[in-house]
Amino acid sequence: MNITVYVSKTCPFSQQLVKDLKVSNASYVVKEVDKDPIAAGEMATHSKKAVTPVIVINHKNEDHVIIGYTDRIREGIKKIIK
Repeated sequence: MNITVYVSKTCPFSQQLVKDLKVSNASYVVKEVDKDPIAAGEMATHSKKAVTPVIVINHKNEDHVIIGYTDRIREGIKKIIK
């Protein structure tokens, strides 16, 4: 399983997501869309939106895209990365 998170430095939800992932010891890649136009393009391709955070979980060569970071999403991700 590969996890890529597309974040923005100015988005508090993005920053919380990164903090939560650090605590979980999950393996993930962070791409900062406000600094990297290529990452911004990848994010738009996955989400069809220009909002952060976007979480892409690739499992068995299939991408699962999650847009945003709410309490419900946080709990769901905790279950996935256990």
